[in-house]
Amino acid sequence: MKSSEFVKTNEWKELTLPSSMILHTRMKTQGSEKNNANNHPLFSKNGIAIVHNGIIYNDKEIFGKKQRDAEVDSESILHLLSMKMKGDKIKRLFDRVEGSFAVAVIDKYQPERLVLIKKDNPIDLYYDSKDDIFYFCSEREIMQEA
Repeated sequence: MKSSEFVKTNEWKELTLPSSMILHTRMKTQGSEKNNANNHPLFSKNGIAIVHNGIIYNDKEIFGKKQRDAEVDSESILHLLSMKMKGDKIKRLFDRVEGSFAVAVIDKYQPERLVLIKKDNPIDLYYDSKDDIFYFCSEREIMQEA
């Protein structure tokens, strides 16, 4: 079901929202939106969720011959953050990824922690003190309209 339809349902009205959410409206650059694995947030099998704005030029090189779940370049960021390796995972992104990104990351094992990472893409931060909500975006104009 499309999110635009879901928010009109009783299920949405009765939904108890979590304390942290990452949401994204995707502009299709590759991968069909009909394949839900291409739609954000993207999830790894080990509990990491990301949203990404930007473009990755070397996603095919990052995966090599490994099996992919989706066809979007964003999946390469999720893949690198999910790998079990020693060292700084964020530094690995900057070392391996060719392109630009603004990424939000939540780990189901640390749900109170939101990680924001950017390379050549903006991230704007907003705080609504009345409702105690922290917002972030990589497209300022869209947030200002909202």
